[in-house]
Amino acid sequence: SQCKIAKEALDIIQIPAFLCRQTDILLEAGRTKLPVNIKKGQFLSPWDISNVIQKVVSTGNKKLLLTERGTMFGYNNLVSDMRSLTIMKKTGYPVIFDATHSVQLPGFKGNSSGGQSEFVSVLSKAAVTTGISGIFIGLIGVVILTGPEASFPDRHLLIFIPLALLAPFFYAIEGNYVDKYGTAGQDPIQTFTGASILGTFLILPVTISTGQWIDPFQPWPIENYTHVASSCCHAFAYCAYVWLVSRAGAVFTAQVAYFVTAWGVAWSILILGEETSQYLWFSVAFMFFGMFLVLPKNNRVKTKSNVRVH
Repeated sequence: SQCKIAKEALDIIQIPAFLCRQTDILLEAGRTKLPVNIKKGQFLSPWDISNVIQKVVSTGNKKLLLTERGTMFGYNNLVSDMRSLTIMKKTGYPVIFDATHSVQLPGFKGNSSGGQSEFVSVLSKAAVTTGISGIFIGLIGVVILTGPEASFPDRHLLIFIPLALLAPFFYAIEGNYVDKYGTAGQDPIQTFTGASILGTFLILPVTISTGQWIDPFQPWPIENYTHVASSCCHAFAYCAYVWLVSRAGAVFTAQVAYFVTAWGVAWSILILGEETSQYLWFSVAFMFFGMFLVLPKNNRVKTKSNVRVH
């Protein structure tokens, strides 16, 4: 019954690794007729995935993805057997490699799980050579940045991480909408103008009530000029964003947007003299690693083996 409700809002259903042998869940997911991504259980051999496939296909749904996320190797350890990627490909369905979960060490810290993030890039490169259909890099950049060993100036600031993810979330919704439905014939400048007018009506009451309104008829301090300059840069970036989404796809555009993060870090060091942890550079490195694995939308159909990062 939950699958029937979920299919009204979802584009794809993912079956967790621990539940990949639960027949009822597989059948209900298949009956939605949505694409189903099955994560192979850590306890399951690659050839046994065919039994899982048969359960979903029995509902008439053949829109499947198969994800390899490592295999249990004794206690508190996972290994990635690259042979399983080739074996799973023989089923005829796209295979995805989950690089970050494959380096997990379940229960390694006694009361929580650990991981070996230094092996993510090595395993990802090895998986790509097998010609699989995709790689999960996930939110590893955020995980590294906010991990327990990262030198965050104040651990209480971690509560603002979910808030900071709201803007990318809404950008993702907007990017996918523009990619799928377009902008009703409007060019990027017209789209930006419309969004600005709508945003003005929404934010103007808040701006006035909080004293943030800039009076254009009064002499301006230097801070006001920096606000205007920042707004102009944002206008240019937004127009470029809409233009790129319509030509290269939402995923590629979102990955390119990581340049914004890199410039933010660079300016904070050069202008504000901030000091950063080595973990921040690891985080930025993973962002760019994911970015360079993504192909523009127009190029995807020209390659035999697509590599996409989620």
